[in-house]
Amino acid sequence: MGKKFLLILFCALFLFSCEETEDEMGSGNFVEFHPRECNYVYSLLGCTLTKEQVQAYDEANIYNDGYRADIQKDSVYSADRVLLLVYTTDRSRDSLFNAVLYSIFMVFSEDKENDFTAPHLPILENQLTESFGKTILPPEKTRSIDLPSSLGVILMEYRTDAVRNLTISSLDATLFGCPAGTPLNDYFEIDMYQPDFIASSLTQGLVFDRFEDKPKTIREWLYYSPLASPGIFLRFSSTPPELPVSTRFVVTMETNKKVLRDTSEVIHIVR
Repeated sequence: MGKKFLLILFCALFLFSCEETEDEMGSGNFVEFHPRECNYVYSLLGCTLTKEQVQAYDEANIYNDGYRADIQKDSVYSADRVLLLVYTTDRSRDSLFNAVLYSIFMVFSEDKENDFTAPHLPILENQLTESFGKTILPPEKTRSIDLPSSLGVILMEYRTDAVRNLTISSLDATLFGCPAGTPLNDYFEIDMYQPDFIASSLTQGLVFDRFEDKPKTIREWLYYSPLASPGIFLRFSSTPPELPVSTRFVVTMETNKKVLRDTSEVIHIVR
């Protein structure tokens, strides 16, 4: 069950991570927004693909962006390949197992009457429409993905709760000289935001759109009083000197409404 949830969530979010060129731009696309409260945070593990794996995907004509999240429990990975995936949503894991994957972003339920748990934010949606509304995935990047025949609708997830703090810690081992349970924020960098923007909880509008360079540290991200992101991918900023270690990561997110926590599976980290 957990693996199925992870795969659905990861694939849905990553489909939109590709960068479009001018030749790939389309027009007349409609952005369908899915605002949600931030009621749950999920701490999942991923890894970067090796050059050989990327080449294998390319030769098989399968779209990839250099990442994967379907790693097994107790997997062994070098520190430079480890990813910590922080997802937020409004629903429990059990309800997400029945998620339906559509075009670009996940739609958690076919029950349209109960699909949204938060009011729309008009300022943010207008700005996102301007930024994302004229983009479309080119055919070669959707060849192996079950997409609807019309690519005119982009399903856009965003969260409406403010993030006050985000803390990453190791549950089972010392890393970077920090005992288990103490913050490791200074030793992680943000590799990717999904979707690719940062919105302010103060203005309910964009701070960084998809074309701009975004904060690489958790501290810098929090400085902008951000709305929670559906997905943030973190990686080590350097190699922990204590390797090899086996540990789980704990993500603690404080929003304007509650404190959310989740713990990842065990991962064995080597040099």
